[in-house]
Amino acid sequence: MSETIKDIINKLRDGDNINAEKAFNTAMAGKMSDALDAKKIEIASNMVQKKVQPIEEPAEAESDE
Repeated sequence: MSETIKDIINKLRDGDNINAEKAFNTAMAGKMSDALDAKKIEIASNMVQKKVQPIEEPAEAESDE
């Protein structure tokens, strides 16, 4: 078990709910930040790898007026 989880459990066991909540929120914020950073890297690498295809303009139809 990680030290963060042990710390949260120990604080809960000791009845220190406020500091347990703070430790939990800090741990979750760190995990969210890491996940967002990983997603940013994934999106950025996908943007660079995609080739941009030129837009083809439709040929003008000749009118038989």
